Amino acid sequence: MKHTDKLFLLISIAVLGCSFWYYSSSMPSLDKERAKHSSKLNEQAEGFKWKDVSVQKLVVKSLEWPEVKAQDAEGKWFFQVFTPPQIWIDKQTGKFMTESPYYKEVARQQFAYSFEGVTNEPYYIVYRGFYGAIKDPYVQLKDIRTGKVMQGKIGSEIIIPATNLTKAVNTGITIK
Repeated sequence: MKHTDKLFLLISIAVLGCSFWYYSSSMPSLDKERAKHSSKLNEQAEGFKWKDVSVQKLVVKSLEWPEVKAQDAEGKWFFQVFTPPQIWIDKQTGKFMTESPYYKEVARQQFAYSFEGVTNEPYYIVYRGFYGAIKDPYVQLKDIRTGKVMQGKIGSEIIIPATNLTKAVNTGITIK
């Protein structure tokens, strides 16, 4: 071993010994900690003393909801809580007309399309400006998604012109 290796080994052993001594000397006494915490636990709490409050025992009962029954002879007039039928008078015959909420619910369940949701995303086509004569201007629009700029006249459909690589595209947008 070289002299530097021996010196490094001695310094490492000295540092390790100092670490053990510091750890053992700084460790608190268990008896001191117990005495300190027991004195805190023996103190009286401040504030209002809580009182016992009697609460009735919860009794759960199951109720059976009655089956929906028609209120008229035709079998169209149903009455349910919170879902009254729509009632109006037919102007030609003078008779009461009803539309059952029960039938509406059945029709709603069998509808071919379903509502997906509403978003608050802004429309992706924005107005950039216009140029030309004030009476007959060319309007510029920009598609935010693709960055393409579209232009056209008021009252005519905007068509993206053909290039060497693409065909002309009808946008379906008419400026009013």
